[in-house]
Amino acid sequence: MYAVAAACLCVDFSNACFPGAVRTWSGLIVTIDICLVFGARPFVSRSIIVTTVAWLGAMAGETSFRVGAFDTALTGSTAEERRAGTDCAVPPCARGLFNGVQRFFLYTIIFLADYYFT
Repeated sequence: MYAVAAACLCVDFSNACFPGAVRTWSGLIVTIDICLVFGARPFVSRSIIVTTVAWLGAMAGETSFRVGAFDTALTGSTAEERRAGTDCAVPPCARGLFNGVQRFFLYTIIFLADYYFT
């Protein structure tokens, strides 16, 4: 399960750099559900939950403030590839603190509610 979670996060990081790309962090919801259905130890599911919430927080911070993680991942792409589908000069564009906090709480509530109700 840890390998699946790590793969989801790695693919999500590479897709988060491009506007309009499919985000795969939601695959962790399915991973948690599989852990619960097949009776994995609670430590496994809880560690994936903590990692995912930390990941969502880091992505919200990067989206809000552009600290440079996305720029590092986009090292090999051209400016034209990065600007496709956006009106920002140097994508990915910062979305502001309110938008980042709003997305973080929305995604976290959805993720934790799924865990609780499953």
